[in-house]
Amino acid sequence: MFALRLYLTLFFLLIYFSLSAQIVNIEDKRSTFKDSVQWVEQLELGFNLTKNKTAVFSVNGKAQIEFSYYDKLLISITNFNFVKAGDQNFINEGFQHLRYNSKLKKWLTFELFGQVQYNERANIAIRALGGTGFRYQILKNKDKKDKIFLGTSYMYEFEEESTEDIRHNNHRLNTYLSLSWHPQPNIKIASTSYYQPLFDNLKDYRLSSQTAVIFAFSKRLDFKTTFSIIYDSRAAVGAPKTIYRFLNSLRYRF
Repeated sequence: MFALRLYLTLFFLLIYFSLSAQIVNIEDKRSTFKDSVQWVEQLELGFNLTKNKTAVFSVNGKAQIEFSYYDKLLISITNFNFVKAGDQNFINEGFQHLRYNSKLKKWLTFELFGQVQYNERANIAIRALGGTGFRYQILKNKDKKDKIFLGTSYMYEFEEESTEDIRHNNHRLNTYLSLSWHPQPNIKIASTSYYQPLFDNLKDYRLSSQTAVIFAFSKRLDFKTTFSIIYDSRAAVGAPKTIYRFLNSLRYRF
């Protein structure tokens, strides 16, 4: 019975973390700056060791640094997760993402980005990518709470699979649509969807979507429910094409 609970727990952890490493949702991680020059720094580090019939070891870390200088923005995000039970690695993944934004007009922003990642369970030994493009502000209402953004960019991608001697050198179109909507003062709906096809083969593409609904009970307490899904038409050998998750959380801000 203990073994069954252990493997079920690790299975859901695997689904949770393997999704987060495929397409990094930068829109969900952007901070809202109020000053012309501002730093944002967030650091997290976790470590756990449990020994019963089987030893379970886990370590995870996250670092996000943002620097805003008037109409320029630099974002750095680092994330890694590792879970081992006995002699088997259930989770071993991480990424480093860098992004530079320069606002050209109120509705137009230039973007330059690069990323390196790995995901053992998704059979990705390494995936390195870089690209450049533009972010368009389609809508912003008077109180500046409801917003819609469209991003389009060119992306070069190198990928090496871990189970087979397979390497890919791809040129992709990277597009995303991001919206933030407040149907009621205490309700917020935030959604971001990515579409990344190959330029020379539109049948080879990735789709990613994340939608969150946040119910605010007070200025400090809210409830958040999130649904995320990723589909890769050409996943690595032995990896699933579709991964999804549904997550509920209660948040209190001190």
